[in-house]
Amino acid sequence: MDLSQSWQTTLQPLASEAPVHATLILSELSARADRAFLGMPVALRVALSLAQAGVTELSVYGPRARVLSLLEQLRADSRLRLPLREHAPDVPIDVVCHEDAWIAPERVRELGLGEAVLDARGEPALLRVRPTCAEDPLALLVSAADSGKRQPGALRLRHADDQREASRQLFAALIKPSDGPVSRHLNRHVSRAITRLVLPLGMTPNTMTVFVALTGLAGAYCASFPSPALQLLGAALYQFHSIIDGCDGEIARLTQRFGKHGALIDSVVDDVCNAAFFFGLSLGVARLYESSWPLATGTLTAVAYAGVIALQYGVVLHATGRGDKTKFWAPPSAERPSVFGVFKALLRRDVFVLLILIAVALGLQQAAVALFPLAALGALVASSVRLMQSKGTA
Repeated sequence: MDLSQSWQTTLQPLASEAPVHATLILSELSARADRAFLGMPVALRVALSLAQAGVTELSVYGPRARVLSLLEQLRADSRLRLPLREHAPDVPIDVVCHEDAWIAPERVRELGLGEAVLDARGEPALLRVRPTCAEDPLALLVSAADSGKRQPGALRLRHADDQREASRQLFAALIKPSDGPVSRHLNRHVSRAITRLVLPLGMTPNTMTVFVALTGLAGAYCASFPSPALQLLGAALYQFHSIIDGCDGEIARLTQRFGKHGALIDSVVDDVCNAAFFFGLSLGVARLYESSWPLATGTLTAVAYAGVIALQYGVVLHATGRGDKTKFWAPPSAERPSVFGVFKALLRRDVFVLLILIAVALGLQQAAVALFPLAALGALVASSVRLMQSKGTA
């Protein structure tokens, strides 16, 4: 068979109803299968990237001892839910890829038949082919060097410079469009740095969520004391809690560890810590100034906040079956500036938490507490407006 002609055909999208079979090529020069990159074995990260791109079946080609070892590792990992087997010459393949060649899934999905992706050294790293049986998939990939349908973009994770670029791309993708101004310009920079530090330690999203919860509750506890210094420490812990609140989701996305109830647990932790801090600081200010109104304010805030979260969870769980409240706050696609938009801008959690820290640092604890019920009641009104908008667009 003329390998130089086997992959030259018209462009078609990768996504299709037919099975898409990919073959990973192992060699002695490739990264070892058990070598980790950002908390995940290199070959597993490449395989998961292919699965995200639309691959539905995966085989492995190379020295048999390495093939069997890698297959055992991949099958033992619950994150990869693809049929896995050793390469067979009589099974047609659609994608050929080196085991250490990482390419963003969206780039792979855009490939047409006959298109190859080159690494930084100009060598073919991934090739999309018309379903083809091949005795030697490596020869099929090498033949792509003579094709005019080539584009850069592959990163070979056995090279340090490629690892740095892949890391940059993956971490850049962690910034969400829904991030508020403080999250985008402050919190997310710090949280990504922390995520980068803890990933090699094997920390899971759930472990980080527990740490986030303990930090928030510790902040609420410190704020409850009649001491300006401890209240400042509590506000600082509350701000730190707001920062690292993004780490569990970042770890989940980078390591592809998505729990069924992860979004719900994360939202519950946030809401419990918010309510605890509202009450804790109110109690601390009441004790500091020997006044009853801050405690009454904290109670009113807790009641109003309970109404907000009950409404939000009811809507989100009914609509999606999950606890990701960003679904609730997402405005209709054609939404114009409105009262809801104003409330949403003013009541972003990242902004509100930072303002509390600033107020406490300036000795304005009473002013911060006085704003609690207004913020909670404002969020309740905004939630009601959003609910009516959702029904109006349904």
